[in-house]
Amino acid sequence: MALSQFFMPSNNLVGEGALEKGLEELEKLNCNKVFIVTDEILEKIGVVDQVSPSQILCNCHLD
Repeated sequence: MALSQFFMPSNNLVGEGALEKGLEELEKLNCNKVFIVTDEILEKIGVVDQVSPSQILCNCHLD
């Protein structure tokens, strides 16, 4: 495979309220694709379970 290079701007939110703010930002940008990076610890402590792909794709907010 040939070497490729591309620029991918990002907006990283960290801390309390980041998930809710992130969903708001996605709605403002009218995004139709997202890439969420997580790890074993976040899955273990339940952060991953707080959001589902359908919530993001439907621009739905968490209760």
